Amino acid sequence: MKVNIDWCFFFEVNSEQKAKKLIEKISASMGLPFDQVKAERYWKDKALFRVGAKSKFEVATPKDELYEIMMTAGRIARAWTVSAPSEEDILEFGGTTQPGSVRIPGVDSISFRVVRPESDQEGARPPRSDRVLV
Repeated sequence: MKVNIDWCFFFEVNSEQKAKKLIEKISASMGLPFDQVKAERYWKDKALFRVGAKSKFEVATPKDELYEIMMTAGRIARAWTVSAPSEEDILEFGGTTQPGSVRIPGVDSISFRVVRPESDQEGARPPRSDRVLV
């Protein structure tokens, strides 16, 4: 079963080029390729770059999903705050790093959101409009 992960990284770097090198380092550390990578200076704090990326993850069963994804995320940060999946959205959950827990220098914080691919959502209830993705 495949799931999509939307990632949001905040990097303490001073150029887009350094942000892209850092995302490549994270990808290698996690063993997880990223696509649709977009880096831009963060408007709220000009000392940071905000980098959005997407990845695909394959798990055997829904029960394995949380464990496998968190083991992968644990390669880049020691502590995460995780939003638990609800009964309605068993395959959808997210996480945010705790301050000071990221193992890679230059990374301020990381968040992610796991979502079902559109093709797996046939017959599923429509998405809630009050959800905020990272």
